[in-house]
This record gives sequence, C-alpha cells and structure tokens, in this order.
Amino acid sequence: MEDIYIKLREKLDGLSFGYPKTENGEELEILKWFFDPEDAELFIEMEDRFQTPAEVASQTGRDPVLVANRLEVMAQKGLVFRRKDDDETQYRILPMVHGIYEANDKRINLDPAFGRKFAKYFGKYMMKAWNSTDTPLFRTIPIDNELVSGSEVLPYDDAAAIIKSKKKIALTDCACRGLMESIGKRTCNHPIETCLMFDEVADYYVKNGNARYVSTEETLGFLKRNEEAGLVINVANSVNPEVMCSCCSCCCGVNVAVKYFEGPSRTYQSNYKCQKDEDLCIGCGACVERCAFGANKMIDEKQVFKKERCYGCGLCVTTCPAGARSLARKPEGELYAPPNSLYSAYNGMKRYRRENPSS
Repeated sequence: MEDIYIKLREKLDGLSFGYPKTENGEELEILKWFFDPEDAELFIEMEDRFQTPAEVASQTGRDPVLVANRLEVMAQKGLVFRRKDDDETQYRILPMVHGIYEANDKRINLDPAFGRKFAKYFGKYMMKAWNSTDTPLFRTIPIDNELVSGSEVLPYDDAAAIIKSKKKIALTDCACRGLMESIGKRTCNHPIETCLMFDEVADYYVKNGNARYVSTEETLGFLKRNEEAGLVINVANSVNPEVMCSCCSCCCGVNVAVKYFEGPSRTYQSNYKCQKDEDLCIGCGACVERCAFGANKMIDEKQVFKKERCYGCGLCVTTCPAGARSLARKPEGELYAPPNSLYSAYNGMKRYRRENPSS
C-alpha cells in the first residue's frame, strides 16, 4: 500500500515546481488524506495533458464507464481538473500547488489537525521550491494602469483589462488565509473571499461548490476594495490569466515565498519597479505599512527604500501623501513575457527542473 503513495509522490514531484520528499515521510501521510488508493493509481497512470475518459481508458486498459465515473469523482474531490471542450468532458491531473491544495481548501479548513500538518510541510518544503525554477507560478501586477509613469501597462499586466476580457468570473476564498484562520495562526484581518477564477476554471470551482459567479462590475469593486486593504494583486503566469489573487504578506504563499526565498523565478515576478523622488519624500512611513515585500523600512527614524526588494505592485504609490512614489516599467531587455497558459507555465517549470536537477 505504501508503494502506491511513493509512486504518487514521484508523479507529483514531476509536476510544476514539485512535491518534495521529506526525511520522515510526512508528505506520504498528506497524500493519504487527499487520495484513496484507487484515485492514486489512476492519477499515476494518467498523462500530464487534457484527456477524455475514453483516452484514459484506452491508455490504461480500464473499462471506459468505470474510468469516466472515477474521473468525475476525482474532479469533485479536487484531484483532477475538469473542463468542457466542444461538448466533450476532459480531465487533467493537477499539481499540488496551484491545484489540489486550492481545490480542497474548504475541506482542509474543516480538519485543523490536517491543516497544521499541511501548513508545516508547505512552509518547510514546498515554499522553498516555489522560486526554484526560471518560470514564476504567479506574477505581481499593478492594481491600476495609471500608476505607471512614462509608459503603458503591458496588456497582460492590466488587472482591469484582464477582468473585462473574461466571459465568466467566480469569487472564492483565499486558500492561504483560510488555512491560517483554521489553524489559529492568522494575524491579519483582511477579507477571506478575495480570489478570482476565470472562464473554465470558474466553471470548475463553481460546479464543485467552492465558488460563486460574480459580475464584471462586482469584480472591479472587489479589486478596488482589496487594493484599499493593502492586498497585492497576483495573477497566474499566463497571457490570459486563469486566476487572480489578492494576497497579504503574512498568510499568502506567493508573497511569503518571494519575500523570504531566493530562486531564479524571482527575477520575473514583475515587470515593474517603484521609483522614489527623494526630494518629495517627507519620511512619513506610509509606504512602510503598505509594502508587502519589505522594500520600505524605517531605519533610525528615516524611511529607506530597498529597490531590490520591490515587486512593482504599486501599493505604496496609491497612498503616498507627498506624491513621491511612482511605478516604472522595466527596460525592454528585462521584461518578462508570460507563457500562453498556466499549463504552459507548469511545463516550463518541469523543463527547468529536468535540466537543472540540483535546483
């Protein structure tokens, strides 16, 4: 029985930025909470692409009806992704993050003992791996395209334009803040219901009972509220982002990993940097409270800006009373063009780790 979970760990470790092995096997205990042996076996046998039940049945030598039923059950459990394509249902295996964990957040939060176990593993092992490839999982974008001086926000970095381009939008809880709340370690009072899913991802979350559809107007209002609350806008790393999160600096894995852990992907986390006009700065410290990445600090009663810690979210710009802050787009040679889809980003992470096994 243990062998099936070892194989499952190896399968998951080959997806996106991985699922690291531990010294005491605690990652296997986590897998047993998510997967029963039958689910694990089918997950291991599936390819890392969208497949119909008939394709999976043919590939694995299983009964097509049983495979279709099992895949739908696994989709409802948040173990595989489900989408409709030309009236045909397709399924795809999910990485642990962004994937299985987020699709199971409500169930995890009902089991604080498991939540503590998962949070410990995530913080000690997975978060270190977050930036270990040259492809970011998420990208930080400015809340407002008017914040960038001298040039326009790139189309794939324009939060409002992204939202307006979507046919379907669903609102769901922040998995990170929900987890911290359930295990008694949440230190902020930011809203829980802040994460946005778009189009086929929205359908998946709503059908599984984990989200609700919202209008474009509502969504733009939520985005403004989140900015006022000091939350950083992070999007899935793709040209047309499938996910948009509003992240805090204390609970959310995206910001914490960028803040504390080195790695190649940190370079491509954002296409923007903050600029500070020293002559206009009055040293009030408003930017210190707003900065999620530790770029602004008060040292010896003086406000100090560390450019290398800035990820271009623009939160300090919107609340600077002296107008001393602005965002600037990075030089052309430093700009990062995201992959076509989040799945392309996953493949980029896999490629890098395969070519750099020590990372």
